[in-house]
Amino acid sequence: MDPKSKKEIKDEIVSNLTAGNIDRAKDIEHEHDISLIEAKRTAEEVVEGLVKKSKNLPVAVEITTQYDLDNELKIKAVSLHLRELLRNKKYDEGIDWAKENGLPTNEVNNIAIKAFNESLSQREVKKALDYKHKYQLPDNLVFDKVINKFNHFFDSKDYESAMLLGQDFDISRKRTLISSIRAYHQFINSENLAKLISFEKKYNILGDRELHLVDEADLKLLGNVFRDMIVVSLLSRGNPDMLAQVVHKLNLFEKGETNPVAKQIVKYVIEEVINLHNKFLNSGLYTDGLKVVENFNLMTHELSPDQKVKLIAAAEAAHNKVLKENNLSLAKSIKENYLLYTKNIIGDSIEKLNSVVDKVMVELLARGNAADIKNVVKEYDVSDKRISEMANIALVTLMKERKFVEAFNIAGDLKIKSFDAELNQQVKKDFENAIKDGQIELAANIGYAFNLKGQKIKKAALVIWRKNLEAGKYNEAISIKRKHKLPKPMVEPIAKEVYENLISENKSEEAARVRQMYRLNLSIMGLFKEVFKKIFSN
Repeated sequence: MDPKSKKEIKDEIVSNLTAGNIDRAKDIEHEHDISLIEAKRTAEEVVEGLVKKSKNLPVAVEITTQYDLDNELKIKAVSLHLRELLRNKKYDEGIDWAKENGLPTNEVNNIAIKAFNESLSQREVKKALDYKHKYQLPDNLVFDKVINKFNHFFDSKDYESAMLLGQDFDISRKRTLISSIRAYHQFINSENLAKLISFEKKYNILGDRELHLVDEADLKLLGNVFRDMIVVSLLSRGNPDMLAQVVHKLNLFEKGETNPVAKQIVKYVIEEVINLHNKFLNSGLYTDGLKVVENFNLMTHELSPDQKVKLIAAAEAAHNKVLKENNLSLAKSIKENYLLYTKNIIGDSIEKLNSVVDKVMVELLARGNAADIKNVVKEYDVSDKRISEMANIALVTLMKERKFVEAFNIAGDLKIKSFDAELNQQVKKDFENAIKDGQIELAANIGYAFNLKGQKIKKAALVIWRKNLEAGKYNEAISIKRKHKLPKPMVEPIAKEVYENLISENKSEEAARVRQMYRLNLSIMGLFKEVFKKIFSN
């Protein structure tokens, strides 16, 4: 192969340099022993060509560095590429290029200012502010432009952009707050709750102590828009949870304590939420109603007197309704969650409650449901006097209807000690009829339940006791003895008789049990006989 001519070698070097393959170009120079002066001259020609054509300028700059060419040539290439970037509005690349190539700080600032102004012209306010903060542009360098744009945005109703500029550059506090309030109008009308929350977290407009500078009409409109487009809208769509999130993320309850605008919005929220809560309770949706209370902190938030009455009245109505339905656990839950009849008492609450409790107790007494009655008595602190009065009336009816088990439950479990004349008369009558009809066990139980005195009662109890003892129901027998307090002289002869019968039937273990339970005194011969029977029965 014929050796390459000098022209071919140079063309190959130029081609690689132009394409940015600088390392390859240097390899070729080395292979063909190209002098440093000749290599630099070729590189300079390439850079001048690229600069002249404004082509591959970053490559041109790199060649000037690699070949240590004249600095003016490098600056020319750097400047040309920077102008090209700025002409194409590639400001971020331009700033990076300027920094990378050591341009003065004022040059970098000028580019950032151009980027800032261009972003404003394009209504990209957030992007403009990013340039300002990223490159720490002094306000005075861009303020005239900012004021003009602020006024333009305000007049063209681009309140979000005006707000951003006003907040960042501390422009007229009044006009900035007006812009902010009107921007909030627009966010709410467009249902952009995420932006509303984001801006409020950053700028705290609803908590600003200078909101009085804003026209009352703007503030009132904000409240109305919030009510209609957020509160009513979300609740009507069955989304109280979302409303609660919005309220809490905006910190409305806290801001409402010091700011009149937030206070008015909170008032709208509370009123609509209480309406929804009451609707749930009226429909029997107690869990949903209670969830509303929890989500909006209705029991801890400072309600107005009218709001509190409205809320508690609905809770009381729900409580009384489920109590009348004998749903005692739910009634108790409602009572506790709303602090009814303790912290929260309205109007004639106690009188209404007492009336409902009386009706419930009458129904429970009529059914002989002593367990539920005890729960009602404990939960509502029913006095002994009221219990006794209602129990006496109910017991008369139960005895007349021969519902003796229910009557015994009421009299025993509620520990009724005072019986009025009518009940005493009915009890005695039922006792005598039971004796007459041979219902000795019933007679004994009537006597015990109503604390009747006299030998007839003891004799009836003695009959039942003996029946159980003779049947081998020793635990039942001893229970009856203790229950009716049967004296030893009455039971001992019978117990001895039963004992002797058991011995004669070779039931020595049962006989021993009777002896021990009733502490029978036996002679030595009697004890010997018991032991003898036990030994030989085995």
